[in-house]
Amino acid sequence: MITSIKEFKLILESIGDISLDEIRIEKFNIDFRKKLDEFFSKEDASRADWAGIRAWKVSGETWEGYFIVDTTSYKGGNDYNNIDYELIHRYDDDEANTQSDIITTLTHPSEMNDFLKVANSYVKVNERSDFDAVATIGKITKQITIELDLKHSMHSMERQGRSSEFIKNADIKAAVDKGTPQIIDLLINNTLNAGDAVWIYDTSNDLNVVGSLLASKKTDVITFKVITCMFTKTFYNKNKTYKVTV
Repeated sequence: MITSIKEFKLILESIGDISLDEIRIEKFNIDFRKKLDEFFSKEDASRADWAGIRAWKVSGETWEGYFIVDTTSYKGGNDYNNIDYELIHRYDDDEANTQSDIITTLTHPSEMNDFLKVANSYVKVNERSDFDAVATIGKITKQITIELDLKHSMHSMERQGRSSEFIKNADIKAAVDKGTPQIIDLLINNTLNAGDAVWIYDTSNDLNVVGSLLASKKTDVITFKVITCMFTKTFYNKNKTYKVTV
């Protein structure tokens, strides 16, 4: 009978087929790829563009975009011995040849959160949500456009990865989508002003998103810039913010 983890490790190593470290590495690879499947769009490895390479799209298109690549799928190696992922900028040059620049790498489990934060910062315009509303106040008609800025503060990106469950940009976008009509009404009625902080609480998943309303000097666009976010029913914000429940 095996009575300790140490004894179990010795038995595994005596078998000679696989070590405990190899089991840990394989488990990390399996779990990490599940995270990538959840957060990003997996590319079809059977297409000529990728030719058997495991890759996930962060933003953009195949000819100009940002991707996470599992390099063991083309460099060689296996899930037991190798952790090797790259965030790359892939693009076609002037002669239509595919080029790629490495932005950051992941080679150890301890690097996972930092790697995901960097990847998340490259989510681009296709994750942006625009809203338009026209309201008549007396004889004055004012158009307000609110944009969700997902290139949020470093603090908000740290909060995304610090929760027990990683907060996806899609969750943040959905919460702001729901809260935008209320925010527009509050702006029109002068309850809120540009520069104010807003706390959106999504009752469907207990997501709290705090952002500031930034006005453009040249247009009527007001940007909702994410400051912090967290999944919890007991969120408390110390700063003076207007709470919008959706």
